[in-house]
Amino acid sequence: MTYKETRYFFLEEYLEKEMGKADTKRLYRKCSERLECYLKKTQIPDNKAIKMHVTKSILPLIAIYKVLQEEGLSKEEAYAHCLAISKIYALRKRKSNERIGKNPIGFFLFKLFCKKVMSKNFPSEGWEVVWKERNHNKIAFEMHRCIYCEMTKAYGCPELCTVFCQNDVITFAGFSPAIYFKRKGTLAEGYPMCDFNFLRGKEEA
Repeated sequence: MTYKETRYFFLEEYLEKEMGKADTKRLYRKCSERLECYLKKTQIPDNKAIKMHVTKSILPLIAIYKVLQEEGLSKEEAYAHCLAISKIYALRKRKSNERIGKNPIGFFLFKLFCKKVMSKNFPSEGWEVVWKERNHNKIAFEMHRCIYCEMTKAYGCPELCTVFCQNDVITFAGFSPAIYFKRKGTLAEGYPMCDFNFLRGKEEA
C-alpha cells in the first residue's frame, strides 16, 4: 500500500510545501517504507471497517509521526505536522457533511441512519459504544474503548490519538446548522470515555 491509497494521499505535496523540494522524495520514501513495515508486522482483525481505519488512517499517520522525529524534529513539531496533515482530510469530510448540515431535516436524517452507520463503520471488534439518548432533540453515545487509542499506545505514541479526536470536531462542524456537536472529553485526553452529543439545531450564542 502506498500513501496514495490512504487518507493522506496528498502527503508528497504537503512535504514539498513544508519541507522543501530537496527533501521531499527522501522523506516520502522513508514514510512509505515505514508504513509498509508497520502493515506487515501489525495483526489487523479480519473486519473490513477496522482494516480501513488501521491501514488508511492510523498506521499511515503513526509512520509520518515517527519518521519526522527521526529526522530531527521535536515531538511537538512532528505532532503539529500530523495535526496539519490530518486536518486537510478532516476539512474534506466536513465539506461532505455540509449536505446534511444545510438540509432542513438534516437532524432527522442523521437520527434515522446514525446507529446503522456506527455499527458498520465502528464495529465491536474495535470500539465499545454505549448509546445514551436518541430522541427528537438529541443523539448521544459514549465510546468506552477505541482502536485508535489502543494502536497509538501500542506504538508508543498515545499523544498522537488526540489528533484524531480533534478531527471529530472539524468534520462534525459540517453538520451545522442542522446539528451541533458537543463533547466533554475523550479517552486520549484522559477522560473516562469519548462522549458524542449531537444536538438538534445550532448552538445558541
